[in-house]
Amino acid sequence: MQIWGRWSGLASLSLVLAACAEHVRLPPPSTDIDETVFRNHVRVLASDDFEGRKPGTPGEEKTVAYLVEQFRKVGLKPGNGDSYLQQVPMIESIAGADATLSIAGHNGTLTLAYGKDMVIWSKRGLPQAVRLYGQSQDLELWSFASAEAQVAAIADDIAYDAHDIDDGLRAGLFDVDDLKAVPLLAEMIADIAKHYPGLDAGRRGAELVRELISYLIGAVMSEARVRLQAAQPQSAHDVRNHDQAMITFPAGVEQAEAEIKAFLKVRMYRHKRVMRVMGEAEQILFDLFARYQNCPGDLPAEWLSRDGGDHETETERARRIGNFIAGMTDRFAITEHQRLFDSTPDLR
Repeated sequence: MQIWGRWSGLASLSLVLAACAEHVRLPPPSTDIDETVFRNHVRVLASDDFEGRKPGTPGEEKTVAYLVEQFRKVGLKPGNGDSYLQQVPMIESIAGADATLSIAGHNGTLTLAYGKDMVIWSKRGLPQAVRLYGQSQDLELWSFASAEAQVAAIADDIAYDAHDIDDGLRAGLFDVDDLKAVPLLAEMIADIAKHYPGLDAGRRGAELVRELISYLIGAVMSEARVRLQAAQPQSAHDVRNHDQAMITFPAGVEQAEAEIKAFLKVRMYRHKRVMRVMGEAEQILFDLFARYQNCPGDLPAEWLSRDGGDHETETERARRIGNFIAGMTDRFAITEHQRLFDSTPDLR
């Protein structure tokens, strides 16, 4: 991810109105469009010299300069103090040249190269709750997280990878040999067989999980040491505003970890048994939400609207109910559903 601040040209109606307001005696602007002038602007901005006008490139700088020049020529007054420009932070996500997509299947893993075998597109967007909170306090989402948060995030990845493998083995969703579809895990399984021949399936799985956790932690520690030594951050601000994350996997390990996630998605998270339980769990949440909407008195007293809901919008009420449900443990949600409904899924 690359982060930068760029100057963007402003050609808004407010500028036109501001200019007209200072010269009220001038005749109204013509609504006629001069085709020759219009074609000339299009020809200039679409020319190769402007390089597609992409933000963060020399083509953008040429575009901004051209727009400012045209504003001045038509007599527009600056709308940002004495400037036509306003600084706006922007974020661009760019796939690395060595990015790959791994697809794990019964016959092995298929690896696709970015730009040759596949392309990547992502529709970025923030949840409404985050956007609303950002209106009252700047979360600086354009920056990296603090060092502590980066450590927590990578630790979460390691924990989920290892423990989900353990859970999948215990549930019988796959066996140790199935994990050989992931090259990194295949190497570990081979080493385990070499050093500890004759282990039963349960011990093989436990040893694999232990080896994986140790390997991933060691890889993160080594990479973090290199990046911290190179960056020499002196404050949390330095970490957040650096041009890359400080705590992360090395490139090769990052790909291997992604292959583990790809395997788990297909063989565990989308397994038909898991999907059935997920569907029933979702139904419990839907039932609870609808019940609290229709029967607010079923909510605990501390979660009821203070004014009885008379001045509460539908969005505010939904947010209050959603916050209550979000704080439930699995066991509490099931117990609450059993209290309010005649039948509750077993979730097994």
